[in-house]
Amino acid sequence: MASVTQQIPNFLGGVSRQPDDKKIPGQVREAINAYADPTYGLSKRPGTKWLGNLSSTTNEFQNGKWFYINRDAAEKYIGVIYGANIKIWNVNDPTATVTVTNSGSSYLTYGTSTAKDSLQVLTVQDTTIVTNNKVTVTTQAAPSFTAKSKATIRLLSAEYGASYSVTINGFTTSAYTTKNTEDPSLSNTTNTQVLNAEEVLTQIKNRIDTINTTNSLGLTVTQLKGVIEISSASSFTISAKGGISGEELLAFQDEVQNFSNLPAESVHGRIVKINNTVAKEDSYYAEFIAENTTYNPDGSVNVPGSGKGNWQETVAPNVSVGLTAATMPHELFNNNLNSFIFRPISWEERLVGDDETNEHPSFVGKTIQQVFFHNNRLGFLTGDNVSMSQSGEFYNFYHVSALTQADNDPIDISCSSLRPAVLHAVLPAAQGLVMFSKSQQFLMYSDDGILTPKTSVIRTIANYENEDLIPPVDVGTNMVFLSKSPGYTRIYAMATRGQQENPDVLDIGRVVSEWVPDSVAELIASPQNSFFAMYGPTSDYVYFFRTYVVGDETVMQTWFNWKLQGDVQFLSVDSDDIYIVTYQSGQYVLSKANLTQTPDEAILRADSGQVVQLCLDQYATPSSVSYDSATKTNRCYLRYKDITGLQPAVIIADPNNTGESGFTVIPTRGDDGNPYFEFVGDDYSDLASTVYVGFKYDFDVQLPTIFYQIEENRSDYTANLTISRVKFSVGLSSNVGFKLKAKGQSEWYDVQSIQDADYYLANDVPLNEQTVYTLPIHQRNSNFDLKVFSDSPFPISLTSMMWEGSYSPRFYRRA
Repeated sequence: MASVTQQIPNFLGGVSRQPDDKKIPGQVREAINAYADPTYGLSKRPGTKWLGNLSSTTNEFQNGKWFYINRDAAEKYIGVIYGANIKIWNVNDPTATVTVTNSGSSYLTYGTSTAKDSLQVLTVQDTTIVTNNKVTVTTQAAPSFTAKSKATIRLLSAEYGASYSVTINGFTTSAYTTKNTEDPSLSNTTNTQVLNAEEVLTQIKNRIDTINTTNSLGLTVTQLKGVIEISSASSFTISAKGGISGEELLAFQDEVQNFSNLPAESVHGRIVKINNTVAKEDSYYAEFIAENTTYNPDGSVNVPGSGKGNWQETVAPNVSVGLTAATMPHELFNNNLNSFIFRPISWEERLVGDDETNEHPSFVGKTIQQVFFHNNRLGFLTGDNVSMSQSGEFYNFYHVSALTQADNDPIDISCSSLRPAVLHAVLPAAQGLVMFSKSQQFLMYSDDGILTPKTSVIRTIANYENEDLIPPVDVGTNMVFLSKSPGYTRIYAMATRGQQENPDVLDIGRVVSEWVPDSVAELIASPQNSFFAMYGPTSDYVYFFRTYVVGDETVMQTWFNWKLQGDVQFLSVDSDDIYIVTYQSGQYVLSKANLTQTPDEAILRADSGQVVQLCLDQYATPSSVSYDSATKTNRCYLRYKDITGLQPAVIIADPNNTGESGFTVIPTRGDDGNPYFEFVGDDYSDLASTVYVGFKYDFDVQLPTIFYQIEENRSDYTANLTISRVKFSVGLSSNVGFKLKAKGQSEWYDVQSIQDADYYLANDVPLNEQTVYTLPIHQRNSNFDLKVFSDSPFPISLTSMMWEGSYSPRFYRRA
């Protein structure tokens, strides 16, 4: 047998469920509480710093909708919607009172589904938009309108010797005949004057007043220059004739044929429909705005005027003016530090047109599944429709004119598909918007790159099933979505290409097939750190996938998971900080983990000046420390409920490095009405700020069977291989242990490593920049399993491994 040695250059391959002989060197069977980093190697995950207790009421926020708001460095909030209630905490100071004025509780409780499944949250600047996908959108009731209750009589020309009359409700005024100097019988002392149009109009008005009074028609008659305006509380009919041809006196009520029929003067608020052509889409409405109208400070009309003014395009008087705010998404408005208002949004009303020329958006009468923001437009997904607001007018879903379509008008478009397509999620891409239904993916795009009502197109780009209750996420270079099967979850990555090309879709979860359970309910991403994570509210595990790309080459793709101190209710990544809400011991707790090796908070500092990451869960200073001088016992009272299933630890932080930095003890736990940890030692009652309590957690990496590699990624699994020893190289790390289990045995045996004398500084944080641990094995490669583990409260970084052994190809030549 030949003596051989080979190296595994790193452990950045992550977890693989493939058989060991198919694993790539660097892949492992399991990596619990690990964090893969191309610089530091496979490290122990950072500890979680306790920030605050959110609730001590059992299951108070069960099935609640959690969300994160990042305004700026001073205003970062975590909130939850549960039932009709909203609670928000400032993560910089969770003890501060954050007030929420709730003026929309009925919107939150509509429907029978839980808030977690029915509510969608989108934050745009200082406003968070909350959408309930169980609420059917309705429109405001149409205003009361009495057709043909107004009329306009317009004198087109005053002719000599012509007759003028008006008929209202069948009652005809006496005819008024103008003078004619060519007719001696009509001659009088004024026949030398020019015929006056206002005189003609006055005579017509006087005759209208006569039949109005005589027949009790209840009309209000107003004479203006060249026009008479008539109004009534009820409908009436009217016709007029005048002039030699009978066509010089024009009477109309609710509509005219074209704009030229409208008078130059009218009463304020007079609305007329202009037909233009027989086509309904060519019609529009005009309203007269009188110059002498006075207004209230709020913009409403104080005293309507009449006379001179102008005609403006307006909305039909007999249609709904817009959306019902109570059935539309609401806003959670951050009006001040630690202050929010939840209220209906003031959606812009329909200002022009009617149900034919400026119809309601397609989500009316339906439920809104998702809200998004793209290219300065607010958008909704409803069924198979995409509705986007006016550009720059986020709350306006109506056109600005019924006469023409502008590029900034709202977009309302449907995706055509042979399959039922209910859109539930959308992500922006360089080519446009990628939209997801349960079994298809679509791309909404424009050839010129700018989405407008005229140029927007939707086409199908893929046909993959995905989970409609878990929105996909953008990881920077691709999009990730999930598809659940009984017992486990599939994970896909999609990268779009050209507008006319299908995307690249990869089943990135294939290597860990059936490893991610179907209990995961949330998916988050951190493009800055190149990872996404999955978790569920009934499990304390979080599943990560991280990549590292150099140019066009992906040099790291790795799976690992974290086991946290409680069931994970919420997770949010902000730069290098992960905010975590867990539920344990009947309590909701907010904590934070920092992903860097040198956190900004210098709790532990080595003699070299190196700031050290603290690897304890829910670490915090005690609320108080008492000391019993008789028993020399320190009692550290916890700021949260004790987690009895975890191993407690107390560590002394000594930022001034006076001799006890990193001193760690395993305390006993107790409860005298308040939970505490207790340990024997010096008096720390006056040094409570240097004492940290928390819980240990295991860094546990299970290695695969070691095979001799004939060539790159090719294992010789038929050879006879005996492993003599393995050597692990670790980076900035504390003590590390190993566990061995012989084949057929159920127990793991601890093999503890020992720091070499004279290689560490006494009374200092027990860390070495670089250490090589040698582990004797002397076993057939298939006769043992090996784990690397550490429950130390200090970091550990596994960089590489070399093994030595005896290799025999059994006299067979390898081809």
